[in-house]
Amino acid sequence: MPEECLLISNYLILYFNMKRFYFECHPSRLFSSLVAILLLVNMGTSTSPKSAKQTNLPILTKIRQVRELRRAEAIKGYPIHLQAVVTYFDPGIPDLFIQDSTGGIWVDLPPRPVGLKPGDLIEVDGVSEQPDFAPQVGKPQWRLLGHSPMPVAQRVTFQQMVASSEDSRWVEVEGIVRSAEIEAPADTLLLKVALEGGILVAQIPGFHK
Repeated sequence: MPEECLLISNYLILYFNMKRFYFECHPSRLFSSLVAILLLVNMGTSTSPKSAKQTNLPILTKIRQVRELRRAEAIKGYPIHLQAVVTYFDPGIPDLFIQDSTGGIWVDLPPRPVGLKPGDLIEVDGVSEQPDFAPQVGKPQWRLLGHSPMPVAQRVTFQQMVASSEDSRWVEVEGIVRSAEIEAPADTLLLKVALEGGILVAQIPGFHK
């Protein structure tokens, strides 16, 4: 229901959910106009069947639970509540990967300054989404809890990375550096590394900082 209702000249002003609505109506038809307006406002702010269904979705508290969602499930927007370690952060994009004991995942950050660094332990709330090949955390809100040791890096092969089986995880490879360059303006060090089976590019943001 409206918090306040005012009639000024031929305009009815309603204050509803901290918002102001203007409606033109004649004073002699105030009651009928008000009833019609309230019906419209209630229809516009009522919970749709889709929203009601989404509120019944379970909260996912482990990264593996999010990563195991099929695309048809991920796009429903499952609520997510995670505690994880930052394994990679590039403020220029921004690009954020986090990992807990069950796996790693990418977080879709908004384009605004975020003061994070690898090793930060954070609490993340968001929703599941999947615009491309893998589920991710969308609409995130995060809180810094402290600092944590980095996860143990798993040694992987080039074939495993190509197959995306280790996508978003903190991993370790062994190879030969073929070239190195600094990419401006984020001072990102780009290393071209030759492995058995192929070549990858390793990115180290903020190399001079």
